[in-house]
Amino acid sequence: MDWLTFVLVTLFVMAGYLYTVAPDLTLEDSGELAVGSMYAGVPHPPGYPVWTIYSWLFTKILPFSSIAWRVAVSSAVAAALSAGLTALLISRGSSLILEGIDLFKDLPRRTENAITFVAAWVGGSLLGFNGFIWSQGVIVEVYTLAVLNLVGMFCLLLMWMYQPDRRRYLHWVFFLFGLCLCNHQTLIVAAMGIEVAIAAADKRLGRDFFLGNTIIWLLGLLAHFAGKIHTFEGNLPVFMIYNLVGLGSLAAMLWLASETGKLGDQLHVVLLAGGAFAVGAAFYLYMPIASASNPPMNWGYPRTWEGFVHAFTRGQYEKTNPSTDPVVIFRQLWMYAQGAREEFNWANLLVGLVPFAFLKKMRLRERAWLIGLSAIYLCLAVLLLILLNPGIDKSAKELVKVFFTTSHTVIALAVGYGLALVAALLVTQYNKGNTRFFMWVGGAVACAFNLYEFVDIYLSTNFTILRVAGALSLTLSVAFTGWVVLNREKLRIAPVLVIFALIPFDSILSHWGDNEQRGHLFGYWFGHDMFEPGRDAGHGKTPKGTNGVPLYPAMAPHAVLYGGTDPGRFCPTYMIFAESFTPAQHRLDPGFDRRDVYIITQNALADNTYLDYIRAHYNRSDQYQYDKPFFLGMLNDAKSEARGKTNTLASLFAPMDRVVQGLGASIEEDRRAGESLFKTDHFKDFAAFTAKVNAAADPISSYLKTQLNRASTPQAVADGLNRLLRGPSLAEDSARFATVKLTPHVQAFAVQNPPTPNRIRLNRLLLESAYPGLFTASPGGLYPDREILSATPEDASKAFSEYTMDAAKRYPNNLKPGEQVFSLPDGRISVSGQVAVMQINGLLTKVIFDKNPTHEFYIEESKNPSPSTGCTRI
Repeated sequence: MDWLTFVLVTLFVMAGYLYTVAPDLTLEDSGELAVGSMYAGVPHPPGYPVWTIYSWLFTKILPFSSIAWRVAVSSAVAAALSAGLTALLISRGSSLILEGIDLFKDLPRRTENAITFVAAWVGGSLLGFNGFIWSQGVIVEVYTLAVLNLVGMFCLLLMWMYQPDRRRYLHWVFFLFGLCLCNHQTLIVAAMGIEVAIAAADKRLGRDFFLGNTIIWLLGLLAHFAGKIHTFEGNLPVFMIYNLVGLGSLAAMLWLASETGKLGDQLHVVLLAGGAFAVGAAFYLYMPIASASNPPMNWGYPRTWEGFVHAFTRGQYEKTNPSTDPVVIFRQLWMYAQGAREEFNWANLLVGLVPFAFLKKMRLRERAWLIGLSAIYLCLAVLLLILLNPGIDKSAKELVKVFFTTSHTVIALAVGYGLALVAALLVTQYNKGNTRFFMWVGGAVACAFNLYEFVDIYLSTNFTILRVAGALSLTLSVAFTGWVVLNREKLRIAPVLVIFALIPFDSILSHWGDNEQRGHLFGYWFGHDMFEPGRDAGHGKTPKGTNGVPLYPAMAPHAVLYGGTDPGRFCPTYMIFAESFTPAQHRLDPGFDRRDVYIITQNALADNTYLDYIRAHYNRSDQYQYDKPFFLGMLNDAKSEARGKTNTLASLFAPMDRVVQGLGASIEEDRRAGESLFKTDHFKDFAAFTAKVNAAADPISSYLKTQLNRASTPQAVADGLNRLLRGPSLAEDSARFATVKLTPHVQAFAVQNPPTPNRIRLNRLLLESAYPGLFTASPGGLYPDREILSATPEDASKAFSEYTMDAAKRYPNNLKPGEQVFSLPDGRISVSGQVAVMQINGLLTKVIFDKNPTHEFYIEESKNPSPSTGCTRI
């Protein structure tokens, strides 16, 4: 029955997601993450390595539709499996709870199965169609895999609690917890909750976990006071929370030690669990491997140790700054409660409290399970809320709500267990004590809450679907209460279970409007029309005026696009790197291909790792000098580096660096120029080509004749030509192409002659120009053919100095709003804050503009108060 429930709930939720999934690109982070998935690259910090690998598999498994749709389906699968596993936990857990309480010993097995099935159906479906997770399950996002990871960890934790001698389940729990860190770093706050769950089930083991915490806490304090770590500097609230957790661990360890009379005899289990956690977290090492291949999404540039640390520590984001104001914390908690009410409604949340009324009647293991879930919930809800310290306005609420999706899994479990207990009471205790009275009161309270909700919905909105949802919820609570009132002596449980089973449909109707993405294509056309305005899937040509000039001119070839806002950079990033490389039959606009455009995020240029990232894409010949091997950067000490030496440890890992760099270089070459290498089907007229070469009637044919060594088969000729493509530029001897008409683009490309894999592309274009019509035209590589000159570290340093000098001249009376400028004791000026960063970004933007006078530049701008965004040619 448990697995049947899992399958049915998973399929039900998945069907809903597939019907409402976004058909293509959406806004926010969709474009960036989809490109990261397509190339198994490195999305925004902290990089999400497990999610990247997981979603990349879907871009390969699903060989149709757009890349964005395929990755969105991966979100849907993770969310649906999360709902199914939640149902499985409710089915198994509620059965164990009911069988462990003496009140329900006479509950027939068949009735128990029906009750647990309905409870699991409701809890799993409520989670699946919870607005928080549904919103993420139909778009390209990372959060649903984090939820799946957490729920999978719950399953293993429950298995260990009932088979504590099988420690492998506990080790798998910590392995998955390590993966949780890779999926979303906010889940690290669940650590204390997990340890509370372990202690509730096994005091000796919990004691030694808290011993491990205490040791780590003390070592952290020593490192802090010795100046080895700087996490707590200038952040007293975080330091206070750190010490509260440490002191709590110490107190728990001492109490459990007094209870068990020992200390440390289970430390080997703790160490193995820590090792399992480390193995899971080690997936972060995928990031430097992926980064070494120079993928289009290579945020933080973690192929270097500096970039890896920057990405892992979320260096581009503001640091955690918890509030210490009790009033603010209370208002934030109320905001969270309001969000939970919107997703589950007050009546269902009250049902979720029912299991705690039976806590003392439960057996040790069921009690430990509920205590553990409660502790994890407090960590994922309250502790995380305090750490995030979000604003309490509507926009802030929408921004941070996704971080609390994981806490809603515990609410769904509690609601399922509560429904099972209520149903079991109705079957076995209906005429005993005050059961019927409490059921009547509970039903009346639910009616009151749902009546209030219905009236509020009716007065605040004209949307029929929301009104129907409110009416359904009210009808179900009235039906339950009425059934209790009508049945004085004995109550048939079947109608009650039917009422319970309909509860998720209220959630579906309530959240449909906010989360349904079916047929929504705004994000796609937003990105598309930045390049090809006016051209859609209905026709391939841009409409023109009577004078023959396009009404909406396309972006110029080989243009540089400066993006600023999230949609203004992520949507075009997707269109360049994903849509342009998607087979034509799977594109909304089959003719779209803008791989020739250079895209740069103007508001990130002050970040040195971003400059590395952009140079690696568009100025590769310059970036080589900055790419220090990963393990060398991590392991070589400052003293050895200053002497130009490599210490022993770094030397031991040098072979690993060579493997990673070699693999990365091979993948990068294939992406840049793999399509330019000859295959036998690239010869449109093999006989005509070989005849022309053998005749040696022109300089390039004469050269090819000597190099191909009388190769006669298409494969042999293709192999010979590929050897030439990988060699020096064919145009190094200009006489070879004296009689060949080269386009201005190829001429400029030949003059540039970059010492990178793009030279393969250059040689292919030269041969295509020399033998027009005899080869199929090769598509461009992942990055534009020609390099552009990018900003160097010296340019960045100069821009910073220039801004600082300007700020010093204007200090203190002529500063701009938001500029944070401080006079230091030694007379120097210190600048910080967003305004300063944007000023430096502007200076670096101009540097790139001035260095590339032959390219056209476009800048994305948002127009206020209108939300529309467009590109301006400069």
